[in-house]
Amino acid sequence: MARHSGNDRSDSGKEAGLSVVSAGMRITGQLDTTGVVKVEGVVVGSIRAERQVLVAKGGVVEGDILTREAVIGGQVRGAIYADERVEVQTTSQIHGDITTKRILLQEGGEVNGHLKMEDPKALSRQVAAVKSEVSDAQSADQPQPDIAEVRDGEDAVALGQQATPPGGDIPPEPRPEPPIRHIGMPRR
Repeated sequence: MARHSGNDRSDSGKEAGLSVVSAGMRITGQLDTTGVVKVEGVVVGSIRAERQVLVAKGGVVEGDILTREAVIGGQVRGAIYADERVEVQTTSQIHGDITTKRILLQEGGEVNGHLKMEDPKALSRQVAAVKSEVSDAQSADQPQPDIAEVRDGEDAVALGQQATPPGGDIPPEPRPEPPIRHIGMPRR
């Protein structure tokens, strides 16, 4: 059963408090709140909470977490972006990258991913700028294929990398990129 108790006010004047995904409950979809989310059950989807996300021991999140502070005691399979701090407790298992200013990693806590100690707000601004550039480029009047591109040959695996010839330290001359084939019907 999901519970909500209000103890803060959001910009719209409504109460923003604690929302709980209880043990035995499964939610599929994105959760957005101005307050705190506590996960004791399972959430399949991203969670955006302005104040805090708590994943209790036994709780599971299969998606990204975006918040000011994250306290993880259960499992997270996705990236964590916390503006201020992340606490990784002894019972936690995180399979994804963490981006935050500060982190507390307790002995026994498991993190399988990259840790970036930077301001996630700056990172989110960079991502938004890139998405804006991409959407501007896609909105041009040129038809776009359903599948962007496929590269031919074994060069597709090591595109842009130069191999060192056997027994030599001098890399070979760069080879031209393989041709790009467009697949699918053009978008109209």
